[in-house]
Amino acid sequence: LRVEELGTHTQALPFFGNRRIVEVRGLLTRFDSPGSRRSNRKQGRKQDIGLWVDLPNFLTRLPDTTDLIFVDGALENSNPILRLLQAESDVSIRRFPLLQGVALQEWIRKRVSGQGGSIEMAAIRLLIEAWGGNLWGLQGEIEKLLLYTHRGFIDAGVTRELVTRVT
Repeated sequence: LRVEELGTHTQALPFFGNRRIVEVRGLLTRFDSPGSRRSNRKQGRKQDIGLWVDLPNFLTRLPDTTDLIFVDGALENSNPILRLLQAESDVSIRRFPLLQGVALQEWIRKRVSGQGGSIEMAAIRLLIEAWGGNLWGLQGEIEKLLLYTHRGFIDAGVTRELVTRVT
C-alpha cells in the first residue's frame, strides 16, 4: 500500500450509507524493528518511514464521512508511525488486546449466563482449548451448546461431543 492508494480509498464518498469505513491491515507492523517477533518477517527489514511521515497531516484531511481503521498486531512502543500518530490530538488510538486467561473464561461465562444458560469450568477450558481467544468462533460454539441444552447447563461431556476444534 502506498500513500496515494490510501488517499484514493479514503477520499471516495460512501456509496450505500452515510459513512465509509476503510480498514488497513498490517501497515504499522512494517515499521517495527527488524528481528522483532512483531515485525513483518516477509520483508526481513524495517520499512523506511520516508513516504509515510506526512500520514498525520493526511489524516486531518479525511472527509467527515470516512473512518480509517488500522488493524495490526501488538506493536513496539518505538514504532515510528505509532509515535507520529500518538503525537496528533485529532487521532484516536485504541488498543484491543486479545482476551486471555481469567478474562476470557469470564467472557465465556457471561455470554452463557446472559443467554439463559450455565456452564462448568471444565467446559469453559475445553472451549478455550478448541478456539483460543477467537471470540467470533467461541460465540458460535456457545450458541450451539445453548441450543443443544435448551439454554440449560453446559458440561464437559456435551462440550467434547459438540465443539469443533480449530486450534
